[in-house]
Amino acid sequence: RFCGPSSDAFIEEEYKRIIALYEMLKLSGYTPRIYPHSYVGGTILIRENGETKFIVMQGNHRVAILSHLGYENINVRLIPSSLKYVYEKSVYEWIMVKKNLCNEKDAIKIFNLFFEENGNHIKKYIHSL
Repeated sequence: RFCGPSSDAFIEEEYKRIIALYEMLKLSGYTPRIYPHSYVGGTILIRENGETKFIVMQGNHRVAILSHLGYENINVRLIPSSLKYVYEKSVYEWIMVKKNLCNEKDAIKIFNLFFEENGNHIKKYIHSL
C-alpha cells in the first residue's frame, strides 16, 4: 500500500498520522512497557558466525521517528504469530528455497544484504535518479 500509486487523500492522511506519531513520541517517548501494543516487532536473522540483525516487521514509522529523535537503542519484541528467527545455516529449509522459487545462492545474497547495508544504499540510489 505504500509503494503507490496512491491517492492524494491517502498520502495526506498518512502524513498527518506520521506527524501525530512524531509529536506523541517527542512528548511522551517510547513507552512500550506502559502501552504493550506499541512495541516494535520483528524477526532476528542469525549468521553462521553468530552475528545477529533485528529486522523490523511492525513499527517502521516508529523506528524512523525514534532514530530522528536520537534514540540509539529501544526495546523490541518478536512477533508471536511470525517467524522469530532465520538461521543462515538453515537456508535449505527456507520456504522459498524449499519450493524452488529461489535458489540457495540468491537467498544467501538477500540474507547477507541485511548485514551489509544499512539503508544508505537506497538514499544514494534515489539521489542518482
